[in-house]
Amino acid sequence: MPTATQDPDLKFLKALDKKVRHYEKCTSTRRGYPEVVDVEEFDDTKLTKSELERLLKIVRERKLILTPMNCNMGFSVGFEVFQGIENAPGLRDTESVLRFREKQLPAGYTFATLARTFMADDNRQRADYFGLETILNDRDRYDY
Repeated sequence: MPTATQDPDLKFLKALDKKVRHYEKCTSTRRGYPEVVDVEEFDDTKLTKSELERLLKIVRERKLILTPMNCNMGFSVGFEVFQGIENAPGLRDTESVLRFREKQLPAGYTFATLARTFMADDNRQRADYFGLETILNDRDRYDY
């Protein structure tokens, strides 16, 4: 599959990723000495209806993988889009191309709306094939 720098669909997903989240450098002393760590921060920016519809279309047509996830240290439901990569026969990997929170969905879209895509048999089979966690249609599982 082409890289994100060549492929217009992957470029679109990566651009959305930059729109909805970023990393901030923070100092942590959890190991007993100061160290700088990157902390993922989701912006308040919402996806538009057209962006989300295009995202879901790309996932389906390009055979990417949409999974629910937990984010914000377990306090929010989110979603992640992966690209499956076949490195060699039997060697599979994934690349995350987009992560966003449920709160960033446009009006009228919910966990249940996205479940139509992430619970589809082909999406779940791809997730299993590439070694991702089993996808469950249980919102509470992703929100501690």
